Amino acid sequence: MIGIFHPRLNACGGAEYVAINIIKKLKEEGYPIAVLTNEKIKYEKIKHFFNIDLIVDKEFVLSYNYNRYKLLAKFASYADLIRSLLLKLSCSLLIDTQSNSVFPWNDISYIHYPFLKTLNIKHNYEYIYHLPYTTLIKKIHDSEKQMVIANSEFTAKAIKETMNIEPILLYPPVNTSFFDIKIMEKKENDVVIISRFSKEKNLELIPEIVKNSKDLKFLLIGGIYDTDVLNYLLSSIKKNGLTNNLKILTNISRNQMRDILCNSKVYLHVTRSEGFGISIVEAMASGCIPIVYDYGGPTEFVPRNYRYQTLDEINELLHKTIDSWSVKKGDEMSLIAEKFNEDNFKNNFFNLFKEYI
Repeated sequence: MIGIFHPRLNACGGAEYVAINIIKKLKEEGYPIAVLTNEKIKYEKIKHFFNIDLIVDKEFVLSYNYNRYKLLAKFASYADLIRSLLLKLSCSLLIDTQSNSVFPWNDISYIHYPFLKTLNIKHNYEYIYHLPYTTLIKKIHDSEKQMVIANSEFTAKAIKETMNIEPILLYPPVNTSFFDIKIMEKKENDVVIISRFSKEKNLELIPEIVKNSKDLKFLLIGGIYDTDVLNYLLSSIKKNGLTNNLKILTNISRNQMRDILCNSKVYLHVTRSEGFGISIVEAMASGCIPIVYDYGGPTEFVPRNYRYQTLDEINELLHKTIDSWSVKKGDEMSLIAEKFNEDNFKNNFFNLFKEYI
């Protein structure tokens, strides 16, 4: 039995799409799969978001409510540590696709961005609290056979800096349906933003950006992870009179999201320390031109002239990009995105898996 450690599988974000594709490929190859989650897998929700019929052989449900214990959210590392060990005791091989750590009992770890890099050592209480945890993670013996995979060169560098591990690079997958469509000749002058509603995604910047570009229409699409973030945005939209400029769409299907991207010219990404950014590539595959912060994983595939360094640059870049959009440029973006096709991901992952076992 192969164990997949991904407690927040029902969140249906980019990290979850990685885990689901790994499960799908291993099942196709005949391996039995057990998954550890916070709650029973919502198969209909996964079907709605990803258009995938997920099949697993066994579920372990060990709950930790991140929303209920928001003050302890950054300290959930110990919950991940204990639960992953329990899963390992029940499986012959453990693949960790969520903790962003390399526990001694992991066999394969897929890192979206190393947890150790997110700790603020200036806060003594946080550093002391995590000291046993960080000591354990760093104590990876050379004799222990593990495979560590990074989702970008940016993440690989951070893993090397924090854990002195040389990871293997394997970019995340993008749904093949995004490559099955012809770039539309006529698109709306819309700006699309896709993100889960979570604090680290910097979504509080969006109302300020919209205020400076009131002649444009913005669509914010995402799954609800932190209701406080969503409520702040709704309040800010009302307070600043942005109801006609910024529309929020929550929990829509992958097909609906694809249709919106296919009909829009520009995709805006406001997260400043993104390990990769699957939604950016999905937008590019749909013929959108991405505008992203000039740092992190997105710099590895987004052309330099579509990257900003300050918020003041965004307004000018948005208008310039919309005015200059063409089918040719849309096709160029789609061609860049093609190498992240989910079939490539699944085949490359399985080759690594076979090499490991």
